[in-house]
Amino acid sequence: MKHIDLSWYGLLLLALLTTTSPTARAQNMPPVLLGTVTTGNRPASIAVSGTTAYVVNTIGNSLQAFNVANPRAPVLLATVATDSYPYSVAVSGTTAYVVNAAGNSLQAFNVANPRAPALLGTVATGSTPVSVAVSGTTAYVVNYNSNSLQTFTVVTTTATASAALWQQVAVFPNPASGSVSVSLPARLSGTATPVVLMNMLGQKVRRATLPVTGEVRTLVLAGVAPGVYTLQLQTSEGNVNKVLVIN
Repeated sequence: MKHIDLSWYGLLLLALLTTTSPTARAQNMPPVLLGTVTTGNRPASIAVSGTTAYVVNTIGNSLQAFNVANPRAPVLLATVATDSYPYSVAVSGTTAYVVNAAGNSLQAFNVANPRAPALLGTVATGSTPVSVAVSGTTAYVVNYNSNSLQTFTVVTTTATASAALWQQVAVFPNPASGSVSVSLPARLSGTATPVVLMNMLGQKVRRATLPVTGEVRTLVLAGVAPGVYTLQLQTSEGNVNKVLVIN
C-alpha cells in the first residue's frame, strides 16, 4: 500500500494507491479517495511523520496536526499559530519546521505531543521563503524573491537520560546572568561533563566542558544574548536537557 497525500483549498485529501499487484501496476491504477477533513484557510503544504500529518495554511496562518492512523477518517488533533503566510512544512524527529513566505522566517515547533505543538523559536530567512527540507542536523530553505538557498543548523538529540537522572540534575539560578551552576549526582562527580547551549531553534551557541570539581560546577555565560535556551549535559548515562533562561 502507498499513501498519496494531497492538500488544496481547505481540504486535506487522503488517497490510497494499491501497488502490491503487478497487474495493478501494469494498468496504472488511479488513486482512490479514502477520506476528507477540513483544514484551515488555503493549505499549501503537508508533511507526514508516523501516523500524524502536518498541514500549513497560508491565509489561516496556522500549522495543524491530524491523526491519520485511519486514512479513512483523519482527525484534527491541534492547531497552532505561525508567522505570516506559512508556505512549506517539514518534519524531523519531534520537530516541525515551517517557512513563512510573508514573514520571511523559519520557525521550529516541538511536536513530541501532536495534540499540543509548541513554538521553539523563529529565525529570519531571505525574502519569500517557499520551501524547507531537513536532513540530519541541517535545514535547507529556498527563497523565491532572494533567489537563494540557505542552510540552518538544527539539532536532534539521542541517548536521552532516564527521568530519574533528569530529576537529579539541577541548574541554578534560573533565570541566570553571567554564569550558572550545575549540580550533578555524586556518582557523576568524578568525570568531566561536556555541555552544549542551544537556542530554541536548536542552533548551538556555546560548547564547554564542566571540569571535575565535585557535584556543583559552574558554566560561564558571558557574551550569550538574553533568551530561552536548552542546556544539554552529555553524561555517561545519557543526555540531560534543561531549559535555561538567560537575562
